[in-house]
Amino acid sequence: MAIKRWKFNLFTVVLVMAHSSYLAACTTAQQDGAVPFASYSAVQKIDTIPGPFVNKIYVSSDKERQDASLGGKVVTTIIRRDKGVAWLLIPKSKHYQEVALDTTQVASIQAQFPDAHKRLLGKEQLNGRHTQKYAYSDTSGRELGIAWVTDHGVVMKSELFEDLDNGKPKATISLQDLQFGKQKQSLFEIPSGYSKLNTE
Repeated sequence: MAIKRWKFNLFTVVLVMAHSSYLAACTTAQQDGAVPFASYSAVQKIDTIPGPFVNKIYVSSDKERQDASLGGKVVTTIIRRDKGVAWLLIPKSKHYQEVALDTTQVASIQAQFPDAHKRLLGKEQLNGRHTQKYAYSDTSGRELGIAWVTDHGVVMKSELFEDLDNGKPKATISLQDLQFGKQKQSLFEIPSGYSKLNTE
């Protein structure tokens, strides 16, 4: 019996939480081609291997912050798509680790499958909100995942299917206590006194 070996490290586990705003930006678009961005906060739950994970997320346009509880400690990741980087904060030593977004796995159907075909399945009520349900498949017709998107372009829930060939487990990601509103921009900056961790 083959043993499934999932490709995870701490930073990838944290970045697997980078779901909602990026997937929304990829799955929704206005007729003129512009991408609608929303500012909001929510509690995000991720059921996957390893897991499950529960974290608080803050989103402002193409910026995102995640405060995740891992191993009894809060791990903060700041995702700056405007800069093309993600920062993992290390409060104990006041350092941060920087990773280029184009070299990381993000829990986004479109990020992992940029050529995916999107198909509208219909409309559904989810946690009291109207959503449109989409299915994603690759060029050969293989199903990749499903997403439920609100009228604001926010993904309330997504299911990423298992991909044994690439070592990716299935994942279900959902938002609870979704609150729209302007977010403090200081949430998306490296705190004062932090220095970059040299990993070379």
